[in-house]
Amino acid sequence: MELADFYRDTEREFGKPLVIYPADFQNDNMIEVGGDALESYWVVMDGGRKSGRTIVWLVGGFKAISESAGPAAHNCPLFLFDLVPTVTDLIWRDSVKKYWALQSVDEEYREHYAKAFHVGDSANSCGHALSKNPHAEGTELRKWWAKGWNFGAKHYPFSK
Repeated sequence: MELADFYRDTEREFGKPLVIYPADFQNDNMIEVGGDALESYWVVMDGGRKSGRTIVWLVGGFKAISESAGPAAHNCPLFLFDLVPTVTDLIWRDSVKKYWALQSVDEEYREHYAKAFHVGDSANSCGHALSKNPHAEGTELRKWWAKGWNFGAKHYPFSK
């Protein structure tokens, strides 16, 4: 489909798109949903004064998942956050930032850093102190564990 046709169809179905951005250049912009390969786009919708701008993950040209619904995908380009400064799902936005931070890590270490992040997040939710970080001082794993702990503290605060 030509981009101009896609733009018109998106406007007719969902409202005026300000930006349409392919969700994944590396995989021909396709994702697998229920065994089917579907095109996927990040769209900034402009609802005008009534609803303002929103970020929408458009899957297959028929399923629009807004930021407030916390899309399952985390590869939203960070520049879209500048275009839509009103945050409707802080946890999702921070997860997107974590995703892009992990993309800058060498692939061989990425899984280890992601695991350290999740363990740190879990440690916070279990009431462990930040000082209980099990990784050696000055290591990247220690930094990612602390990022996870801080993520949990920011998004899931509880009284100890």
